Amino acid sequence: MSRPRKGRGRVLLALLGIGWCFAFVSCVRRDPYEDRYLELAPVYEAPPVIRVAVARKVPAAEISCSDRYTLKAMPGPVTLEEGRALASVTVKARRDQLSWRGELLPVREVFISPHDPWLGAVSVGQTPYRGELRVFTEDDDTVTVVNHLDLEEYLAGVLGSEVPLDWPVEALKAQAIAARSYALFRLRTQAPGSPFDLTAGTDSQMYSGARDKLSATARVKLRQVSEETRGLVLTFAHRIFQANYHAICGGHTDPAWLLVGGEEITPLRGVPCEYCRVATRLPQVSARYRWRFEMPERELRQKLSALPGWACDPGWPVRKIKPFPVGPGGHAGQAEVAAGPTTVLVEVPKLRAAVGGESFLSSSFEARRTGETFTFEG
Repeated sequence: MSRPRKGRGRVLLALLGIGWCFAFVSCVRRDPYEDRYLELAPVYEAPPVIRVAVARKVPAAEISCSDRYTLKAMPGPVTLEEGRALASVTVKARRDQLSWRGELLPVREVFISPHDPWLGAVSVGQTPYRGELRVFTEDDDTVTVVNHLDLEEYLAGVLGSEVPLDWPVEALKAQAIAARSYALFRLRTQAPGSPFDLTAGTDSQMYSGARDKLSATARVKLRQVSEETRGLVLTFAHRIFQANYHAICGGHTDPAWLLVGGEEITPLRGVPCEYCRVATRLPQVSARYRWRFEMPERELRQKLSALPGWACDPGWPVRKIKPFPVGPGGHAGQAEVAAGPTTVLVEVPKLRAAVGGESFLSSSFEARRTGETFTFEG
């Protein structure tokens, strides 16, 4: 009778061992980021609509449409106007309402939509855009224009703005994946109630609208890049991350989270880079690798007064700007601005945007005042 008992005991021990192994494997295979991954990186059945601010707080906007269009008031929507084509119309803001063709509308927000948003084009000034335009007043009698469009159409407007379209196809694919990742991250993490996801400038990604005037060769290349990278994004720990990128690093990058915030993750750490030094043989690179510009102190003071939270008196002259580098790349996350009797700590991305990102090319810079002029070098 003892042998059957031993046999049953061994079977029970084997079953317990197998059960323990399954439990161990399930624990090991459990993805600690699974819930957050599902929240931040959903599977889209079709490219989502993204909202890009193409004009922000301007005195007026010139709007036109080459196709049949509809003008709708929001909330509603309520159709205000329809037509075969829209000649240039100046939109302004007056007393928290929009002025259309010189007539005051009873709303502060409108949508201008082509009959076919993905074939027709709506324009702001001379720049055509796919999708729709949302025009609204924010404050101070200014208007903001936001382009609502398909993510893949948006990427076509980013490529060629961020990198030349005569680059090799594989380089354009890498840019497309980085730009798509950045856009989707911003789309999913935008603060509730924000009127847009991205801007059309260097503080987000450069976006130049519809690419209708491109050559046939460039269009074929764009189509190939879009089709062969469609749906591809950069992830870390199974999550889309804010894929920051830049034109020229100056020899060494610094951790992105110290400069623009975000998570401390491996792909965004600082690393040495020799490619920029090699590329300085190209004129378009050497002009940006080392840069310099001057600005009158009075003009600088006016630009700084537009910074959110700027508490300095408009009459106080700017005496000094001192950046605080954060790593071996020499890039600064914050800068100390001395104006009159006070000193203000300003985030460098906001400082660059206020002064002018087209001239203020990098967060690795020095600023000095000589007489009534400030000189910036980086």
